[in-house]
Amino acid sequence: DLDYDIEVVEFDDSPERFIMNLLSPARVKKVRIVQQSDGITAIAYVLDEDKSVAIGRNGRRIKRAKLLAKRWYDIDNIKIATWAPDNP
Repeated sequence: DLDYDIEVVEFDDSPERFIMNLLSPARVKKVRIVQQSDGITAIAYVLDEDKSVAIGRNGRRIKRAKLLAKRWYDIDNIKIATWAPDNP
């Protein structure tokens, strides 16, 4: 008997789709990958009402997403932004 939960996340060859899967069940509208002076950052755009879902209780979901994005795609950071229909 294991004393912890195991979560299964669908892998994707696209880092954008993989991050969307990692942040599920939050409704991620778009993910942009940008090169910054301090490394590669992914910006995940979510509906305002899903922002807390994307972050997770005590930041658990976003921490897991950052760890796996770093491991598989060398993405240094993930930021959560509120989606607006006029976002680029």
